[in-house]
Parts: sequence; C-alpha cells; structure tokens
Amino acid sequence: MPEPVCATPSSNSGAVGNGNAAEGIIYALAVPANGIPYTNIDWTITGGDIVGGGDNTMFVEVVWGAGPNGTIAVTVTDANGCSAMMTPVNVTIYAAPEASSVMLMACPQFPGSFFADFTLADAEDPDGVQNASGWDVDGDGLPGVSGGVTVSYHLSQFDADNDLNPITDEPFNSNSKTIYVRLESSDGCVQVRAIWLTVKDTPLAPTTEAYTVCADEPLMELPLGEGLTAECYQEGGLLDVLVLSWSYYTYRTADVQAKLATDPRFATVDALHQVVPTLAQLQQYDVVLVFTDDQPPVSLGNVLGAYADAGGAVVDAVFSRLSGGTWGIPGAWQTSGYPLVNLGNQEHAGASGLGTVHLPGHPVMQGVATFIGGWRTTGNVLSLGSYRIADWTGGLPLVVANNGVGPANVRRVYLNFFPPSSDVDGAFGWISSTDGALLMANALVWAAGQNAGGNSCDEITWWDAQYGGNLVGTGEVFDPIEAGEVDPSAAGEYTFWAQCNCPCPSLRTPATFEVIDVILSPLADIGPVCPDGEVGDILLSAQPFDPNIVYSWTGGALAGLPDGNSTGLNPHIPGFTAGGNEGVWTVTVTATLGACTDVTTFDISIDDVNGLHWVNCPADIIVGNDVDECGAYVNWTPPVGIDDCVLPNDVIVTPTVGLQPGSLFSVAGSPHTIEYEAEDGNGGLITCSFTVTVLDTQNPNAVCQDFTVSLDENGEATITAAQVDGGSYDNCDVDLDFAVDFEDIFCEHVGENFVTLTVTDDNGNFDICVATITVVDDIAPTIECPEDITVSNDPGICGAEVEFELPVIDDNCDLPSGGANPVIFNNTGSVQTWMVPPGVTSILVDVLGAEGGGGTDGNGRTTSGGLGGRVQAELSVTPGDVLNLYVGGAGFLGCHSWL
Repeated sequence: MPEPVCATPSSNSGAVGNGNAAEGIIYALAVPANGIPYTNIDWTITGGDIVGGGDNTMFVEVVWGAGPNGTIAVTVTDANGCSAMMTPVNVTIYAAPEASSVMLMACPQFPGSFFADFTLADAEDPDGVQNASGWDVDGDGLPGVSGGVTVSYHLSQFDADNDLNPITDEPFNSNSKTIYVRLESSDGCVQVRAIWLTVKDTPLAPTTEAYTVCADEPLMELPLGEGLTAECYQEGGLLDVLVLSWSYYTYRTADVQAKLATDPRFATVDALHQVVPTLAQLQQYDVVLVFTDDQPPVSLGNVLGAYADAGGAVVDAVFSRLSGGTWGIPGAWQTSGYPLVNLGNQEHAGASGLGTVHLPGHPVMQGVATFIGGWRTTGNVLSLGSYRIADWTGGLPLVVANNGVGPANVRRVYLNFFPPSSDVDGAFGWISSTDGALLMANALVWAAGQNAGGNSCDEITWWDAQYGGNLVGTGEVFDPIEAGEVDPSAAGEYTFWAQCNCPCPSLRTPATFEVIDVILSPLADIGPVCPDGEVGDILLSAQPFDPNIVYSWTGGALAGLPDGNSTGLNPHIPGFTAGGNEGVWTVTVTATLGACTDVTTFDISIDDVNGLHWVNCPADIIVGNDVDECGAYVNWTPPVGIDDCVLPNDVIVTPTVGLQPGSLFSVAGSPHTIEYEAEDGNGGLITCSFTVTVLDTQNPNAVCQDFTVSLDENGEATITAAQVDGGSYDNCDVDLDFAVDFEDIFCEHVGENFVTLTVTDDNGNFDICVATITVVDDIAPTIECPEDITVSNDPGICGAEVEFELPVIDDNCDLPSGGANPVIFNNTGSVQTWMVPPGVTSILVDVLGAEGGGGTDGNGRTTSGGLGGRVQAELSVTPGDVLNLYVGGAGFLGCHSWL
C-alpha cells in the first residue's frame, strides 16, 4: 500500500491583505512520507479557493474565501486515493497601510528649466514644505511615517509592487512625471499609489524702467517711491489646463490629456489620476476638466468647490452627474450649486451624435461639425440660469453652459459625454474621427475666459547679476543709492536685475540706474567772419551720448545767429549769414538731460580783415614708379585760394614752379618742387609749395643663359656673372650689379650644375634666375708604357718569367672608378683575389693579352708570335664582393717542324 501523503502549510500561518480576505494568500506543499515526490495528486480546499497551482501539482496558493478572518482546511489526495489533511490554518486579514495618490509641485531648479528638486518625504509629512495641504501617506496625521510602516519611492509601478530599485536621491531631481510610493506594514501588507511630480511653469520675466540722477546732486537716497521700477505680470492668452479624473484606468486620463495637448491655445496640459489636489495646486491652472468613472471622495468635491468660489473655471463631464451616489462629484461642489443638470442614469449613445445646435454662434461650437458615440447620462433638467448650447440626436442635452455661477460669477460648462475617445475605449469612448477633442477644448477656452488675461504679482527681488549674484533689494521700486549699491557722485551706468517670484523665480530682466554728469563739448570761436559772410553748421556734442539731450543757444542774434534749440545725437546749430556790423558776440549753449545741465560759450567775431588763404594746399606727395617706367604720372587737385571777403572769382591761382598734374615725374631728380601763387587783386599774394617724390620700387628682370665650361689641365675652371647673364634689364638702372652663388669649378662639378644669378639695381631692388652650367672634362688621360722586352727562355722550359715596370697613367681629373688609382694585376702563376671596397658599385676592367712567343723549325726558319688582345668592360659589383683573377704569362719561343 502506498505511503500516505500529507499537506503542510508554508511558513506563513496567515494571509495579508487590505481588509479584503480575497487578497490573503497561504501556501500548501504536498510532502510524501517516504520523501519521493508524487505526480498525480488532487487538492481539496474548504473555506477558500486555489489561486495558484492546482491538481497534479505539488504546490498551491490558497486564498481565503469570505469574511475578514476565518479557517481554511486543505486536503491532498494521491493517485491511490490516499488523503491527508493539513492542520487548519486560521486566516487573519491585516489592515493595509492607507497610501494616497498625491501631487507634489516644485519650482524649476533654475528659470526655464523643466526639472526641479522634489522632497519626496513631503508626501508623507503633513508639515512638509511642499505639502501644505496636509497629505499624510500613512494616515496617522503626524509628521513623518509611523513606526511599523516603511515607505519607499520607485520610478515604475512594477518596481514599487516588487520593491525594486528604490529612489534614494534626496532631493529627487526630476521633470514632470509619475512615480510610485510603496507602503509596507510590519504585517507584510503593501499598498502602492501614484505620486504626480509637477514642475511649475517659469513665470514671465518682469518689465522694468530705468532711472536717472545727476552726478552733481548730493543724494543720500531718492525721494520716496522713486527709483528703478519693475512690474511682474503672469502670462495670459495661452491657458494652463489640468485634466482631473477619478477613473479606474490611467490610460483614459492619458487619452484626454493627449487630445487636448495638441490644441495651440493651451500652454500646458497636465493630468492627475485619482488624486485630490490642494486648492493652491488647482490655482496654478486657468481651467480644470473633471470626469469620473469611479466613486470620488468628498474631499475632491470640496476642493473643486473652493476653486470655483475663488474664481477658478471648471468644465465637468460624464460621469460627474451619474445618479445613485456613486460616481457623481459630492461635497461642496454639489452643495454650492455648481452642477448644471440633474443627476441621471448612464447609457451608451450608440450611433447617436450631434443633434440640434441651439446656439451655433457660441464659442464652444466653433469649428465643431460632427460628434458621435460614447457614454452619457440621462439628466435632462437644467439648473437655474443654465442653457443648452447643443443636444444629442434624440433630445438629451449634449453641451450645457451657464454664464455666471457662484460667488465669483464663474462661467460653467457641462459636457454630457465620456471624455476618453474610441482610441483607448472602443466601447465607451466617442468616435475619435469626430470633433470631440475640439468640443472639449472650446469649452475649456470659453469657461476660462475670465482667467485668460493674466494678473499682476508684487513678489519682486532685485539682484546685482543676471545669474547668481547678491540679493540687493525687494519690491516693485528699488533705490540703489539707499541700498549702498551706487555712488551718486560717480557718473556711469549701473545695471541691476529684477526677478518675479509668482510663485517660482522667473528669468531676470535688467534695469539701468544711470548717474549722469552732462559734459558739453567746448565750441571753437568763429571768425573773424566777413560782414554778411556765410557761417556753416556748428556741431554740438555732449556726454553721455544720449539722443534725449536738448541743446539750446542764446546771445548770437546781433551776429546773425538767432536763439534756438535742437536735440538728437550730435545735432547742429544751423548755418547762418553773419550780420553786417563788425564786432564780437558771445553765444551761450546749454545741454539739458532731464534735470542735468551743462553750459559752454563761444564767440562770433565779424571783421573785414580776414586775408587771402588756401582752401587746399596739397601735402608732399610720395609715390612709387609706374610699371616699367623710371618715373610715375602723378595727379593732384590744384589748390584753391579764397579770400573770405572777396568773391571767389576774383582770386587768381597760377602755377609757378614744376610740372602740371598728370605729368611724368622721374625717379631721378626727386623730390620735384611744385609751387602755386594765389592773388586776390587787392595786393594779397600767397604761395602754396609742395614736393613730388617718385621712388623706384620695381625689381629688375634677371635673365639667365645656360653654357658649357671645360676643365683645364689642373681640373679647374672659373665662371663669371657675365657668362650667366643672358640680358638682364631694369626700368631705371642700366648698370646693374650681378653676382653668382659660386664661381670656382672643379672635377667634382663635371655634369650639369645650377647657378643662381642675383641682379640688383642701384635702389636695392633685386631679382634672381637660375642657369644650367655644363662642366666637361675633355682632356684625355696619358699612359706611358714600358719599353719592349726580349728575354731568353728559362732553363728547361719553353718560356720565361719576365719582370717589367707598370705603365704610368696620368689625367687632369681622377680616373673612373670613383677617382681611385687603377689596380693592376700581373702574372703570378696562381689565382689572385680583390675585394670590392665600400661605396663601389661598378668597376671598369681593362684586360690586355700578351703577344705570342714565336718559334723556329728544324730548318732554322723563325716566325713571330701573334699580337696580344684587349678587352674593356664596365661591371656592376657589390661592396664586399671578392673577385678571383688569373693572369697568364707571356708567350715563349716554341719548337716545331714544318711539313
């Protein structure tokens, strides 16, 4: 009979849950008595259900079936029908910690940034800086987390569910995103909820106005209320929208957010899913769209009511008006009269869509042509003051509005359709190819009409730098003198930076505080001027260089200059005709900028004694020569002589010395003197004199010629620059200087050589060219051979060893083979060797054959030996090679018979 089997619980003796027994799980394992695992087993559960594992498995997970506590009995049966029951397990359901989904809002880490530092602990601490609403993750109403509960934060819900990868950064730097909080009690119960991290918008930078004081004012502070000013104004126009949903599924919220985010009228579209925001957080937005498909808490309705009471715009949609007290929005929202229609039942619209449009010109309906499907409620009775804009086909209201509800007289819109589209909710959502998104956006824009204009902010700080720096003041008006930031006696511009903090810091805007010390530039006296003579414009200027300076002048009326004024950058006192009476008049000029002034004077002298003078007497002229000319054609404007009191045509100008403009002036003879005389007809005579100097700045043209030179008997030759010159020339110099870079030629120059010829003129200008000099050695070497030798044969042999002197060779240059003396080999009767020296790659071999020895016959007749031969060859060799040579002996007398 098989061994019985028994079931034993896991080490957990109870289940953990959040008050729902269906979430309390225990574990059972089948262990055979003999230790051999069974494969065919059945499980029987009393008081619960198997949720993991099953028949024929060794291990099951069992969940308690009903009530907060109870007992589960587990029986296991093997294939042979043997059964064993584990000890009944008492199940205790522990209360899970109460985790809340919340939103933390923080200012950007620097203006314009999309990241912020979030103190995550604020979500669990009612006293936290970012948690002014008193969120309390663990529900005990006390700062921090109660003992026995641990809190961790995670980037994903999966990580939070499985206690993986907790966020440890404190503070946590993040953009706007969703993270997840995990609360785990000492009993092992876990609750996970979302936390929305929202980076607040950077407000608009302030507008500023500059301020000016005079340096000569002994100020300790500015008058009350004066100084640099700044104004902060929160942006209007584009709307900040919050989608606030109390829905089962986050994807529904995300779909609505995505549809609205494409509308160009919205600056931001944020979303909160099953989170009760604080009033302060809601007031960060111009308008809120709220919808439900789950039971929202009373706190949600209370904060929405408070938001509307304070002027906030709210558009609500299905199922906020569902009857039965489950999905409708409760609390102050309901009791304050903000709903626009009565509660109704839910129903699917099917193929119904946009029916009668009662107000086609209403802004909510602009551009809306089609709308089909989705869920709606059947409420059909409108609240006092509400009106239909459009209906469903069949008559139920589709869009209801009210122009003024509550103490702030806010606009209200109710959309009687479920906002998620068919893109994510095919059975529930409106058909996404129709105009549901536009209808929602139009409703939000119209409801937010009273919030779209922006509002002012007086939270202003002043800094001494655009970034970082020191805080130097606060408020809309800043006095940098009182703050000790400006010396009022030191002229200059001082820049300070204003920053809005509504509620986050904005970018900073510069404001200039200027200490002005107006300094009017001195004016030269005018005259003497001929009576009734013309006086040109008089330039005015002052510091600072400011177009707002007003210039005025007085005192010159009798001299022909009427009193007047002008403004702008460097204006002029207009030209005028001098008076007819001689004399001197003083004109006073005043420069005024705000309350700051400066004064200067100049004299106008009218006198008929101003003599003849030149308008333009040319200065000395120095030019270079024209190309290929030993000179230059020089032009100038002839001088003009005038007499202030004589008509211009009465002054005669005559050239008296030198050439006329446009003439050719030579290099030689420079400088050339030019003179003019001017005569006014009244005996006045003046002279204008200047010089014209022409410099030779052109290089000569060097021309080379190639030639051949032969070495003499000493292996030497000399070349001269004249031999290299092939006709060099210059624009001025006919006696050029020539030089070559070398003159002496030796045997090593045999072949082609490059010689540089430098040609220089008398003015130091030079040019070079290169010639090819071919050096030849055309003197043949000489050789002196020994005298002919006649000897008798050596005893016993038909021949003789002969000693002779080597031939004497001479040449003006070294012989071939690299300039070394020849190596001569004579007959030794044996092989001789010769090693190729370093650096030698070819040798010239000259082989001479001796004459034959001749002979006699028995009749005493003699014959001469044959003539010797000669062979010459150039051989390629390698340094270090060893050459073997065998030199034969001379011919000797032979004995033979004639036939």
